[in-house]
Amino acid sequence: MSLSLVQNEKNIPELLTTLGKNMGLYPDGHPEITNLVDEMHKVLSSFLSTKERLAFSFRDGQIYFEEEILIEESFSCTELSGWCEEKNIDRIVFFANVDREELRSFISILRVDPSTKTSDFEVEFKLADFAHIEVKKLVSVGEKGKGKAGRDKHQATVKRYELATAVISDIFDKTRDKETIDQGKVKGIVDWLVKGVLRKDSSFVALASLKSFDDYTCHHSVNVAILAVSLGVKIGLEGEQLSWLGTGALLHDIGKISIPKKILNKSGKLSAKEWKIIKSHPVESMRILSGWPSIEKTALIISYEHHMGCDLSGYPESMNGKKPHIFSRLVQVADVYDGLTSERAYHEPFSPAEALNYMLYKIEKGLDQTLVKLLVQ
Repeated sequence: MSLSLVQNEKNIPELLTTLGKNMGLYPDGHPEITNLVDEMHKVLSSFLSTKERLAFSFRDGQIYFEEEILIEESFSCTELSGWCEEKNIDRIVFFANVDREELRSFISILRVDPSTKTSDFEVEFKLADFAHIEVKKLVSVGEKGKGKAGRDKHQATVKRYELATAVISDIFDKTRDKETIDQGKVKGIVDWLVKGVLRKDSSFVALASLKSFDDYTCHHSVNVAILAVSLGVKIGLEGEQLSWLGTGALLHDIGKISIPKKILNKSGKLSAKEWKIIKSHPVESMRILSGWPSIEKTALIISYEHHMGCDLSGYPESMNGKKPHIFSRLVQVADVYDGLTSERAYHEPFSPAEALNYMLYKIEKGLDQTLVKLLVQ
């Protein structure tokens, strides 16, 4: 982020993230690092000329400026949140007159992976004796506070889920309006949901049971991503594979932005013309995503194939006559399950048991039954 784009204090986490990431790419003293430190110093000095301090808090992967949650930055600055989580840091405060060397040294200490270094962050921070930077560390929770802490964490996780649906809604709106998309926000959501699934916390996967009739597509996108990644873990996917799967699952229905809502939400039987329009969304999704720089190829494959079916009885036609990619089959199972358990204009929601029974015995030909049985588990 260039200095000219820093419009308010809320953009500072992005500068901190950029500086920290570049410190991992360039040696200390490199012109790129020097320039970024100078830029960071100018920005902070400008804002601190009228304030005594600037405080940023980090809680359960969310970033706050003072007490205001920063929605976009929470997803685009996951590295910064991660560094703070590793060091158990709850709050960073910058005071007036902070100098360049303090900033450089602080970020250098903050970004170090504790598993690769024997020295402790707290020790290094104290030795550095920063005069204008303060950190507040989280305190351990006593027995009496564990119940409340658990409830607070769950509430924060639900809030993050709601933020994710809001970000997806914004991305879909900007795509519809042909505005520039920040792919970093998508990466932030995917990183969050992959980490949540890997924690093996059943309450996180249970987020996929949250529904919205009025904002179905965005909730559906996040739910399908959570379910697909959960299934991906069960079949042994890891690392980048889970991120690729999560990205494709999150964006599989982006082509629906081109379909009128009166067709998407029609309660009666679709006409042949309307059904043709509905069936066009996988191709449209692939077309849209192919215009995104740096998008993974698997996201294009998933967007095109997720309604194709294992027996190729779905739509659109296969490009090579082969069974859909395993990622596409994972997303199809998650897609069908979430669709069945959601309230739609044309059907009441199925219970989880009813949905799984339907998938196992009513529409089994088009679905990968091995994956459906994993979902049952």
